[in-house]
Amino acid sequence: MGAAVAINADKPAIISEAPPGCNVYLGEFGEALWAKRQALDHAVKTAAEWLFSSRAILIGAGAGMGVDSGLGTYRGASMGVWPPLKELGIDYREICTPDAFLEDPQLTWAFWRYCMIAYCNAEPHEGYRIIQRWAACPRLGSFCYTTNVDAMWPRILQEECIYEAHGSTTFLQCSDARGSCPNKDAVWMCPENFAADLPLEASREDAVDRDALPRCPACSKLARPNVNLFGDLDFSRKRGRIQKAMYQQWLQSVEADLIEELRPDALAELEAEESPLQAKLLKDMLLKGPLDEETQSQLLRTPVVCLEIGAGISIPTVRTALEGRAALAGHVLIRINPEYGEIPSKLEAQGRAVSIPLSGADALRRIDARMTELRSSKQ
Repeated sequence: MGAAVAINADKPAIISEAPPGCNVYLGEFGEALWAKRQALDHAVKTAAEWLFSSRAILIGAGAGMGVDSGLGTYRGASMGVWPPLKELGIDYREICTPDAFLEDPQLTWAFWRYCMIAYCNAEPHEGYRIIQRWAACPRLGSFCYTTNVDAMWPRILQEECIYEAHGSTTFLQCSDARGSCPNKDAVWMCPENFAADLPLEASREDAVDRDALPRCPACSKLARPNVNLFGDLDFSRKRGRIQKAMYQQWLQSVEADLIEELRPDALAELEAEESPLQAKLLKDMLLKGPLDEETQSQLLRTPVVCLEIGAGISIPTVRTALEGRAALAGHVLIRINPEYGEIPSKLEAQGRAVSIPLSGADALRRIDARMTELRSSKQ
């Protein structure tokens, strides 16, 4: 039972806990805090129920997922990439461009060397391990769609269940992919300890030794990380195309499962349809069209959970993708974000989206604890 608190009606009270059924005036600020706590508890409970009964989990991860592993984001409260950028008066968007490699390859490679070492040394926080356990449970499996280039997810999930949409710092490519390189689209894995072994110039942290700059094995021109930079026309999508194909195949298997539950005969119609456009229209009608309350309720007994973590708004790639999927029949959205937690009003009104304004590790830990309670109650 919570401790008794003397309440002055003229001043808002701040309390951390109130006894069940206790009718005390908390003051405006106290009432707001209590309402926030109640809303958070409800969101965590709902998220746990959805994940516990899910038929599939689509994980959408942005830069905020890495904060609890000590990795900075590029915007927001956890911003922090490389100290020399501030000292040199260079914005992150300026050094993360193809032109930066041409204008000052030693500085640009010093930046990426720092990032690669930070990513390699960072340990996946508890939230990653929690998702690793969850991912194995749904009948239709799980898939991770991420714009993170830190190569953290391949340590957690199988390669065939990950789409790194913006590439990965564990791979390199030629910086002249559109030029005369005979192996234009080539992507190759970084050697072991690649970044740590890349020497800096004496007494400097902002310049890689010119003679040690990585080179393309096919044309000897400067190599660069296989990462989609700002204004990047040279980004090699060779590896990404393979991942994207596996991602789309998984999404199609999830859609087929939902369609079979909605209308068992519709799959045969889709397969028999000779016009791809007509097939798409039929699929859209089934998955995007309005459903009666009973059918919606039936599908949501085993929902497809869109679990979005730490996705910002400056480059809303993950947010847009997850919202788009969550709009389909039988899908729900869990948005974990301490700064940008707003959820689509339509999904909120339908009871198909919740916002958890916490860090990734904290939110996932709380949801997991609720799922443990659910598991115990079912036994």
